[in-house]
Amino acid sequence: MQFIEQKHDKPWLLFLSQLEPHRQNDVDAFVPPKRYEGKYVDPHIPEDLRKLPGNWRSRIPGYYGCVQAIDDCVGTLVAALEKTGHIDDSVVLFFSDHGCTFRTRFGEYKRSPHDSSIRVPFVIAGPGFGQSAVIDEVVSLVDLTPTLLDAAGIRPPSRMRGKPLGPLAPDPDARKAWDSTAYFQISQSICGRGIRTREWCYCAFDPSVKHGNAEHSEHYQDFALYSIASDPNEMLNLVGRPEYKDIADQLREELRKRIIAAGEPEPTITLILYYA
Repeated sequence: MQFIEQKHDKPWLLFLSQLEPHRQNDVDAFVPPKRYEGKYVDPHIPEDLRKLPGNWRSRIPGYYGCVQAIDDCVGTLVAALEKTGHIDDSVVLFFSDHGCTFRTRFGEYKRSPHDSSIRVPFVIAGPGFGQSAVIDEVVSLVDLTPTLLDAAGIRPPSRMRGKPLGPLAPDPDARKAWDSTAYFQISQSICGRGIRTREWCYCAFDPSVKHGNAEHSEHYQDFALYSIASDPNEMLNLVGRPEYKDIADQLREELRKRIIAAGEPEPTITLILYYA
């Protein structure tokens, strides 16, 4: 607030990174501010969590309290922009780096190819983003910086990965031309690489790398394939099913291209096929 409210002679960028709701403490719990302790005793449980064992029963109330505290902070910053008269010439972008699986997947909190890990909040408002709308496209955090540069009237360098998201809001034709594919990497739990499209999530991994402790691999194999259209909670892994071989082949080749485009060595990705 002090930074926002001081006089600025030039345009500025403020980046605020808050730790919670990461579980980064010595009590193995999400610890909210005292004002939110006990507030979420009977909370909404997302469908993909409630069908699986994990620790969401005991952890979600504290997690929601932490999220509410973050929301309070966003409101405080927006109020500071309003106080200084800069709310109409400021772009505000809120995002998270990952979600939380509450140990429902691999005993992990975040290192998995599922939407509860990789689908994150991404909300933007300000000049060029004035209309209220939900854009139903798959975008990635690599689009964040080009979006902010474009909003500030700065042309993103051609070498920069990602694309400005501004044109998607007012232009339906821009949405039709948008490549709704996001590339993601998984470390520590597995050494994995994957892509999320509108209809599918596909992931490959290197089974020889223990605990994912490698920057990359040159040899992956099928790991997960989910139909987002028919199985939005990602309960049924379709890897190896012969009736999905064609779509798996397409996704595997697209993933290989994305790995190369990300600057990693050209990999082999081995097909797994099971027959009943």
